Amino acid sequence: MGKTAPGLLWLSILLTACVGQLEEPRGGPNPSDPGPGPFGPPTAEVCADRPLEAGATPMRRLGQRVYRHAIQDLFQRDGLPAEVETRLAQVPDGREGGFASSTNAPSEESVRSYLLMAERIADDVNGPDLVGCSVNQDGCAETFVRRFGRLVFRRPLEESLVQDYLATYQEIADAQTPRDGLETIVTAMLASPRFLYLAEPVDEGAEGPAPLDAYALAARLSVFLWESVPDEALLDAAESGALDTPEGLEAEVDRMLADPRALRSLHGFHEQWMHLERLDEIESDDPAWTPETRDSMRDSLLAFVDHVALGGGTLSDLLSAPYTIGDQAVADLAGGEAPDADGRIELDPNTRAGFLTHPAFLAQFGPVFAEVHRGLWVRTQLLCDPPNPPPADVPLVGAAERLSTQPCAGCHQQMDLIGFGWADYDSLGRYRPDEAPDYPAPPSVEHTSYDPALGGTFDNPRELADRLAGSEHVHTCVATQWFRYATGRAEHAQDGCAMRAIADRFAEGGDLRGLMRDLALSETFRVRVTASE
Repeated sequence: MGKTAPGLLWLSILLTACVGQLEEPRGGPNPSDPGPGPFGPPTAEVCADRPLEAGATPMRRLGQRVYRHAIQDLFQRDGLPAEVETRLAQVPDGREGGFASSTNAPSEESVRSYLLMAERIADDVNGPDLVGCSVNQDGCAETFVRRFGRLVFRRPLEESLVQDYLATYQEIADAQTPRDGLETIVTAMLASPRFLYLAEPVDEGAEGPAPLDAYALAARLSVFLWESVPDEALLDAAESGALDTPEGLEAEVDRMLADPRALRSLHGFHEQWMHLERLDEIESDDPAWTPETRDSMRDSLLAFVDHVALGGGTLSDLLSAPYTIGDQAVADLAGGEAPDADGRIELDPNTRAGFLTHPAFLAQFGPVFAEVHRGLWVRTQLLCDPPNPPPADVPLVGAAERLSTQPCAGCHQQMDLIGFGWADYDSLGRYRPDEAPDYPAPPSVEHTSYDPALGGTFDNPRELADRLAGSEHVHTCVATQWFRYATGRAEHAQDGCAMRAIADRFAEGGDLRGLMRDLALSETFRVRVTASE
């Protein structure tokens, strides 16, 4: 494209760097007000007849996954240019509630990366395919600006902005070529804060939860359910008022969940919840550990999630099912039968229980202190009861010392004793009881006064999985994890009653897709709170 950047393009870049001046939450989540905690949200009786409350909602920037999928959908492509992928990896995601959610202004280097990515993406634009008409044709450029701008910015453009873009296009087209003008407009749109941020304006004087307008709701739905931007059908539903009615909203949510793009959300949640990114960091001299095996393991676990969730399965199935989906490499690691035609691998129900004994899940904890990290994961992700962070300069000691020496014992009794339950599984998730370490205590779940049925010793992961699957508290915790992923923020005390209703419904059957649907349709998902200064 032409490298003479018009004023409009530089204005877009400037606003990206100064986006806090566009619209920024007045304040933010209060660290001293952490929300429901391990004991769960308030009871249904406490919440009866209470008006809706919700925690403060920070303005978010598109994370790496959402940016990638948005570009793929906007330009109907399968992947991104290698240079864009490299640049995108240099724009770090933030973390909110344990999931990717960027709520801070980007660094100068990140702003530069956004511009360079936008330029590179625009370089690949095929004018007729993208525009749908000849740019030399009267009205073609305006049609493109209005249609494409509506998709990129998730709402119709103001008339003044349309005219600014058209003036910029004409300036570049006259000085260079119509294609250069088109590339400049695409670059400007992709570098704009209107694309890079989920701006969710509410009435200036609004106090408490303020309903999102239909376009902001459409954007929030697409980021949650598709990890992308809305398609034209969703924007049409926003424009027609369909999203303002329960029937119209349900129809769109059901359509989105039935779309293959909903797999992105399923994968995005489970990859982050299970910390599968750690598989890329594992170093092992085990001959079985190869890049191909690693990829097979990850693909297998996500395929298992798909099979359960898309088949109407439940959290109990995810925790306890005696089968998985995968190839022969996974079957060999898991000690299962050869895969069926559909990839299903039948496993020994005495040694395998859902994802908790899947090789990918177990391998991501690595070969060092696996019992600590496995127990910590259960404590944090299934019980929502993480122990306190370790103090600085903690010495590395053995299992017996960790359980008996202060200040280690208090936290390690909560983690290690759970992790001891996987003693028979090696660092790649293979069942090898003859090589099991001799731990100093039997596996058990300690300090669970919020759900006494979870507590006590257990013999193996199967017994633990069944106990977890039958726990209402675990269902509440998993619903809480999904709430964090769906909203891009941690829960707060004000979210308690809204979460109680969602968690109670999930606990009734544990339907995973039903939980996604309930979150998208919930009143709390459709409002925004800006904290007072």
